[in-house]
Amino acid sequence: MRPTEEINFSQDIVFRPLRNVCDAVYKRLHSKDIGVDTKATPLLSKNEEDILWERGILSLDNPTGLFNAVFFYNGKNFCLRGGAEHRNLRVSQLSRETNIIDGKEVSCYVYTEYGSKNNQGGLASLNQRNKTVKQYETDSERCHVKILDKYLEVLRCDTALENDAFYMQPNSEFSSGSSMPWFKKTPVGKNTLAVMIKKMCERAGISGGYTNHSLRAFGTTTLFHANVPEKLIQQRTGHQSLEALRQYERTSESQLLDISNVMTHGGKLPSTNVKKDASSANKPSTKLGVPQLPVPKNDSVTLLLSNCTFTGCSVTLSGQAMNQAPQKTIDEQKIFEETLKDINIDDVFDD
Repeated sequence: MRPTEEINFSQDIVFRPLRNVCDAVYKRLHSKDIGVDTKATPLLSKNEEDILWERGILSLDNPTGLFNAVFFYNGKNFCLRGGAEHRNLRVSQLSRETNIIDGKEVSCYVYTEYGSKNNQGGLASLNQRNKTVKQYETDSERCHVKILDKYLEVLRCDTALENDAFYMQPNSEFSSGSSMPWFKKTPVGKNTLAVMIKKMCERAGISGGYTNHSLRAFGTTTLFHANVPEKLIQQRTGHQSLEALRQYERTSESQLLDISNVMTHGGKLPSTNVKKDASSANKPSTKLGVPQLPVPKNDSVTLLLSNCTFTGCSVTLSGQAMNQAPQKTIDEQKIFEETLKDINIDDVFDD
């Protein structure tokens, strides 16, 4: 084999015996519970987020707290990766816009990805769009839009653009009520950015080995638990495949409790834990999958049931409705009777 020849351990036939030996060793180790644990990114939760606010690590009242809040919600809401996507973030990647939604003006920030692990540019990515994320304002005190507004207001944007950086060093000498600038003219170094979440948690007394990437996992898992369609989650995270995205779909303890109850008592999972597919997001919903009654052209079935009262598992047809309903044909009667056979009356009233 020539030195310049490419070597592929997983494919080249010459390495097949070695691959078989490694495979046998791995199987033997696995049977002894060695190497079976997979290392997943530690997942932050709403509880840790609350603690960071309560203990002043995240704050809008001082430069360091504001800087921490901007970093935290950029990572969580824009689903940024813990390393390069924070280090390379620029002011020009964020734009503010206002849209009309349901007749009301709502402001948002639009984050545009300039390059990432999944989109590195080059010939292979000519037809691949950059990830864009819109984060709209909310009525929360922790609104990401309001936090960015405050940060960009006190930030020396000219200096940030000159240095091609978004994160500038907080002014440690700042005091409330003074005219001193909140931030210095120096960008935050990559080593400082690399351990932001680790340092925040240490200051707040939070253990768990959290890293910057925990913010991306936190945001993605939050969307999964809220039953947001995978297509919308994928647009926010920038994953190229659903398989890669689903690695962030962590099972919550409440979901495991629901499953245990189903295994013990039977029944169904609560509707809040049922995953909704993006392809069915715009389809008309029917309660618990109860089939809708086919309506003949003369609407006789609709008229028959228009004044009916359903209580518990009993069905009461008012005399007025019966008297007003025109006589059904044999075909209509057959359709109506066959439809009623497929309806479980318990499902209709199950809340």
